[in-house]
Amino acid sequence: MQERTMPMIAELRESYLDNGIDVVLVVHGAVMRMMAVFAGAVPSQWALDNHIDNCAVIELVPDGGGWSCARWGDHVEMPRF
Repeated sequence: MQERTMPMIAELRESYLDNGIDVVLVVHGAVMRMMAVFAGAVPSQWALDNHIDNCAVIELVPDGGGWSCARWGDHVEMPRF
């Protein structure tokens, strides 16, 4: 999963986010949780403990050379780990 998703995320960041253009991905919740972990935006145990409902939103934002989590479902503020 990581080998398939993270190069795409890197390409989207370079092509769009780094140029001020927002990107919306529509994927299964489990895939998005894994992508958030792979990106280093949330700890893996936290992602396992905080289920994301169908049609919920996870918002990842560039943070320096990495990522941070600005929203996780009903957590409308930056989650605290």
